[in-house]
Amino acid sequence: MTLAQYEAYGVAVTDILQTNHTYLTLTGIASAIADAMPPTNANGSANQSAQTSAVMQIVAAAVTNGLATAPTGVTEQQMQWFSLDMATAMSDNDGYMSLMTPGVALRILDSYIVTATSGGTVNWTQADASIANAVSSFISSGLIKIPSGMTSAEVTAFLEATAKAIFTYKTATARTSL
Repeated sequence: MTLAQYEAYGVAVTDILQTNHTYLTLTGIASAIADAMPPTNANGSANQSAQTSAVMQIVAAAVTNGLATAPTGVTEQQMQWFSLDMATAMSDNDGYMSLMTPGVALRILDSYIVTATSGGTVNWTQADASIANAVSSFISSGLIKIPSGMTSAEVTAFLEATAKAIFTYKTATARTSL
């Protein structure tokens, strides 16, 4: 990061912190990733790039599907850096993150990937259908409340993109599940 990027990022952080839903969305994403997708391989060796990729992909999906809106003058990359900074800090938590389990939603999504996997290949049609059915059930039961201006299709698209980021992370870290 250049000095100019660093200075612009500092301003962007201030702008992000002044938004309610974007700040909360990015914090939720970072805490879920820190809990369920640590910067390590299945064997315990370090793999920061896998977690970084997950953050970048999931934040991009949040922006694309309207879950996070960039404040004026803030770029998607700056939102990704903000989330990555938080996820990195939260990943060093001495096991306390497990008490709060913010990654449970990612683990639920992963269960649909695991169920739709045969011989190492994911049947994405099956996984996406299961995710869509879950979203519909969670909405109708009141477990998920969609903010005004957002649709269930946007929530579903975000979660389907997140599932693909989970699969990429698991492949990069040699994990069979989160």
